[in-house]
Amino acid sequence: MKGLALRRRNRGGCLVKLLVLATFFAAAFALAWMLFLPVVLTQQLRSRTGFDAEVTNFAVNPITGHVVLRGLVLSNPAAFGMKDGLQLRTFEADADVSSYFGDKLIFDDLTIDVQRLTLVKRADGRTNLEFFQHGLVGMMPGPPSAKSGMLVRRLHLRFDTLGLADRSNAQGLRVSEYQLGLDQTFTNVSELRQVLGPDVLRTLLANDLLNGLAPFLSGDFGRTLTETARAAGSAPPPAGSKATDLFRGFLDKLEEKRKP
Repeated sequence: MKGLALRRRNRGGCLVKLLVLATFFAAAFALAWMLFLPVVLTQQLRSRTGFDAEVTNFAVNPITGHVVLRGLVLSNPAAFGMKDGLQLRTFEADADVSSYFGDKLIFDDLTIDVQRLTLVKRADGRTNLEFFQHGLVGMMPGPPSAKSGMLVRRLHLRFDTLGLADRSNAQGLRVSEYQLGLDQTFTNVSELRQVLGPDVLRTLLANDLLNGLAPFLSGDFGRTLTETARAAGSAPPPAGSKATDLFRGFLDKLEEKRKP
């Protein structure tokens, strides 16, 4: 009996030691993951896009689908003649992990907090946004081909300052800066057009930005912005004109449609 009790105690002691060892290795792996993931991200961004990159914090939990990125700073390549690119306070997402195997990728919550974005157009007409997107394609793991899109159940968007620097005109460098102060929350967003609601369009209108911004944007967002402006009676001319009044009327109608 004493021998049996002794063997049980020994097995129990070994199990405790194994648990302690497993906990130690798990903690060490988590620490290494937290320390090296930001380094891997910045190295990949630099090598694939040509943009210098710094980040304060980057963490991914593949089990819960939680992603958090804080303090990201992207500086333009030398070919654009100015370093100012992106200053991102926060990108934080909670993905529905099960949706990755479905037809549509779903985010329960997504927060994007932009401190400053400067769009730069070179003399050849190419923008830093196009340049970055082209390099980023190789970094992004493509979802299954069967996916039909993406759904964000709750999107919180903050955007403080937008800069536009145009080197493509004959007059030389032209720089404009806009204090947007956007702080909007959207629900059930499945396409880009939904972000361009009345409040966002009103901000663009108040800053006389709609005409100036479109040439810096390519792809879906540029097309969507242009189409929205056309649907509103084309991008507004200077304040006080009849076309501007029509545009404001269009915003009011959009706002009325949102009301129950």
